[in-house]
Amino acid sequence: MNEIWINDCSAGNEALVSGHKEILNLIFRISYLIGKRDCAALSATFEMLENRLRAYFEAEEKSAQSSSHDFTRHKLEHQSLLEDFQRIRNVLEAKQCRWTGGEESVFTSSWVKSFVQHIKESGRTMAASPAIPWGGIQSA
Repeated sequence: MNEIWINDCSAGNEALVSGHKEILNLIFRISYLIGKRDCAALSATFEMLENRLRAYFEAEEKSAQSSSHDFTRHKLEHQSLLEDFQRIRNVLEAKQCRWTGGEESVFTSSWVKSFVQHIKESGRTMAASPAIPWGGIQSA
């Protein structure tokens, strides 16, 4: 992912940039592991990503609340992203690395595009919010 693009989407908020980079790194790792069919590492990385997404979404929500930002729509988007992620994760894990190219591309294209779109939108909507305390967030 292009560093300039990430910084631009996050509107200069270092906490957002850091969180997006970490999540995108996990997403790219999952895409790689899907292609390699490394089920053990894939399962562990799915777990890490889900934990980071939950922590990051919670931090975004707390930041929005502290700035009186209406977060209702954004929170629904978080819920939808998590549900889509969990659905794709469950399908791939149930296949135990015996998926087709079309099935693996559901994560690498469909879900990734949805999350990148979320980054673009959060960069615009959260830019005016105070910094999210990303460094203090602990994985579940």
